Amino acid sequence: MKIYLIKSIKEHFSIKLFVVFGLIAFIISCFFTGIFLFHQSNQLNDANLKKGLFQVKALAHNARIGVFAENKELLDAPVEAISHEDEVLEILVFNIDGKLLKEYRKQERDTGNRVKRQGDIIEKDVLTKIRDAMGPVYFEDRNGFDFWAPILSTSSYAVPASHGLEDILKPADNRLIGYAMVKVGKDILNRQRKELLITNLILLIIFLTASFFASYFVAKGMAKPLNRLMDGANAISKGLAAEKISVKTRDEVGLLAEAFNNMADALRIRENELMAVNRKLMEQHEQRKILSKRLIDLLEKDREQVAMELHDHVGQVLTSLKINLEIIQGQVGSYNPELENKIIESKDRAIQAIRDIKDISRGLKPSVLSTLGLVSSIKELLSDFEMSTGMDVNFFTHNIPSMLSKEKELAIYRITQEAMNNIVKHTHATTVHVNLVMKDHKIALSIEDNGTGFDPEKIMENTHGQSPFGLLIMQERAEQLNGEFRIESETEKGTYVSVEIPV
Repeated sequence: MKIYLIKSIKEHFSIKLFVVFGLIAFIISCFFTGIFLFHQSNQLNDANLKKGLFQVKALAHNARIGVFAENKELLDAPVEAISHEDEVLEILVFNIDGKLLKEYRKQERDTGNRVKRQGDIIEKDVLTKIRDAMGPVYFEDRNGFDFWAPILSTSSYAVPASHGLEDILKPADNRLIGYAMVKVGKDILNRQRKELLITNLILLIIFLTASFFASYFVAKGMAKPLNRLMDGANAISKGLAAEKISVKTRDEVGLLAEAFNNMADALRIRENELMAVNRKLMEQHEQRKILSKRLIDLLEKDREQVAMELHDHVGQVLTSLKINLEIIQGQVGSYNPELENKIIESKDRAIQAIRDIKDISRGLKPSVLSTLGLVSSIKELLSDFEMSTGMDVNFFTHNIPSMLSKEKELAIYRITQEAMNNIVKHTHATTVHVNLVMKDHKIALSIEDNGTGFDPEKIMENTHGQSPFGLLIMQERAEQLNGEFRIESETEKGTYVSVEIPV
């Protein structure tokens, strides 16, 4: 859970803002709440002290006659008037000698007063402080406050009728006749402090809750345009059109949104331009395919015409020449052996020329495709290459359908023929492996040799104004049938030609 929370904070800007604003609000709230609580607590303490000082001054003023006469009955009224206060725990009145004249204690309360019980003698430090001040003083312990005041024969305090506390008037010349003590407990003060603390905590919680909600909405509002920017950037990265982001401010976020809109508009314009160029290229590609098809058809037609010319005309001429040479040979007989040998030599050359023309004609126009089919035609082609070159040609075929379109059969046959011609002319290979199989509804042809190899990238580039016409024709034949043509080669590591044509 902790790792997930840290990851969320790192990945979401809005959460970062919310956390930062929330921490700031929490620190400020706690700081001011602490100051306010401290101030209110001091005010409560000061009010408690002022009230206690007022009570002990009133007691000292009203107890003058009773102390002077040392009459306890005269002290009952002043003591009873103060004892009604809830916070008052104990009241003591002493004469000048420290004798206890009047005592009041709330029942079952341990007051912890400062009067020694042995002889009712007031502690020395209390007497010293009272005599030095000649006015009310107080002492604080864990249970409450002990308020002391000297009792003077002549009143030196102006005690107003109200319970408000006024400044102490400058004492007149008088005589000390006794001491008065009022002990005030801390229960009410502590209860007031506790109520103040609870009230401040409630206010703090309310303020923090409001601050967190405000921080959330502020962070969400600040992060909203950034999230829209991120969504727009993701849309652009996926090739989708990004919606224009509304700019409502002129701060950094607003400027960033405006810059993003400008970038999106520029990308949209570039995309439209690229689409137009792409359409034009596609049209040119289609035109090139049409021209390539016409070129290949024209090439096949020219080959067919040349094959027919060789077979029908040149072949017939050579056959007639062979027959005439045989006739001349029969007429000359043994009369001229030297001439007969020349005739025999010429006849053999004519026979060889007839064979060569048949082979050339068969290569230009593979009539075996229509009679024997694709597999048998390629097998015969490879056998001729093996016999004429001495190379070890291995042919493997599997699952080739017997009925293929003439265009596909001719394309596969021509690609095989051209690849074998290139091997013979350029690679000096000794072993060739030819595979013709059906896989994934495609006719797959692969031709691999152990020749010298070459760099395909360099060979496909123009060299002195000339292009590798044979490789280009092979590639065009495959692409015309929606096929794929691939060639791999490396110097001294042979060549691998692969063609896949959909059935």
